[in-house]
Amino acid sequence: MVVCRYLGRACVEIIADKDHLIIDPNYVESPKKGIDTLLLTHEHDDHLSPKKIRKLYEKYIDKDKDPKIFGPISINEKVNINEIFIVKDESEIELKNGKIEVFRIECWKSDACVAYLISIDGKQILHTADSANYSERLRTIEKGVDCCFVATFEDYYQDYLDFIKIIKPKLTIPYHFGPDKKQMGKKTAQFLKENNVNVKYLDPGEEVIL
Repeated sequence: MVVCRYLGRACVEIIADKDHLIIDPNYVESPKKGIDTLLLTHEHDDHLSPKKIRKLYEKYIDKDKDPKIFGPISINEKVNINEIFIVKDESEIELKNGKIEVFRIECWKSDACVAYLISIDGKQILHTADSANYSERLRTIEKGVDCCFVATFEDYYQDYLDFIKIIKPKLTIPYHFGPDKKQMGKKTAQFLKENNVNVKYLDPGEEVIL
C-alpha cells in the first residue's frame, strides 16, 4: 500500500512500507512524522521554503534513517541545512524499496527544474513541479503510471491534457494551488473530467491510497 497525501501548493507526501518521501515541502497542511527523503523540483519560493525545511528537521524527519535532500543545481544556494545531492536529467535515486527517476522539464523562469517519477512498492507516482512544457524523454515514459500530479494554470489546460493523453496515467490529481485558491484545482479537475481523464480533486490534507 502506498499513500499519497496532498499538502497544498506543490507539496506531496508519499508514505510506503519502507520509504517516506516529501516533495517540494512548502506545505499548507503538516506532513506525518518519519520522513527520510526530501525531493525539490526547483528554486521558486512556492516550492522551496527554507523555514519549512528547518521545521521538517525539527519535527517530522526521522534522523535515525539518514535523511537526504535531492534537487537540481538551482536550489543549491537556498538550502543550507544539510548536504544536498544534486540531480539532473537521467539521474536515478535508490530507495529502500524502489527508485526515483529524474527528468528535465521547463518551469516558468526557473534556472533548472526537474520532474520525479517515483517507483515504490510496485506503484509509480509522477510529480511534474509546475510544468506545462514536458521534455520528450518524459513524454516517452512507460504508459500507465498509477498517479500523475499536474499543475492548475488555466492557460495551460490543453498542454496538461495533451501530456496526460500521451502517458495515460491511471489517476490524475491537480495540484499547485494555495489554501485560498482551491477553485483552481476544482476547475482543472472538471476540465480533465470533461475530457475523459480519470481525475480526483484533493483538498490540502487529503490523500489517496494506491
